[in-house]
Amino acid sequence: MILPVAIALSIQTVPLAADQHAAATTCIAVLTSQDSPADLDWFVSFNYLGLVAASEKPDRSVESEIANAVNAASTEKSVLTNRRGKLLKACRARFPLAWSSSATLPQDDFERRFLCSTISGSYEGLLDAIAEKFDVSAELTRVRSKSVHFRALATSADSAKHGLRSQAKRYAAVQDVFRKSVVYGNARALHRACEAAFPS
Repeated sequence: MILPVAIALSIQTVPLAADQHAAATTCIAVLTSQDSPADLDWFVSFNYLGLVAASEKPDRSVESEIANAVNAASTEKSVLTNRRGKLLKACRARFPLAWSSSATLPQDDFERRFLCSTISGSYEGLLDAIAEKFDVSAELTRVRSKSVHFRALATSADSAKHGLRSQAKRYAAVQDVFRKSVVYGNARALHRACEAAFPS
């Protein structure tokens, strides 16, 4: 009887799939199934989990893969009702950076500047998208005040010096930044880390 008990316990304590894409999709489903109203914390975590799912599918665009993950999550969330609390804890343990206020940055100078330039625009876009329904005006104003400064960190001329001489290469590099960003932190935490690294 020891083996069946051990298996039962493992199912209870490890409810997420080993596959990163599947686990992130489940966690998106968990977030979208919650009863409490969404806030900025929710959107930051949701965005991070979408990027985790996208990072596992490098042959597809980040935007399309996030959409695919959200669609998959919508069909999964209906069966999560009785497990949502346990799964949310598992999601926080599996993907702590989705909820963290801390982030790290790449060691390479250009990679760090390119990431900060990219994430700044992405985070501003996230805030702008939810501004009509959620009170993020203070954060949006603060982030917008830094946008010109962060864009200047990785100009077209600077990017060209690092091999990004065409729009296609620059777009591919931006997609790569989004995928790799999940190693460093969520968008809000990364923006704060960039502010500290590159004060205006």
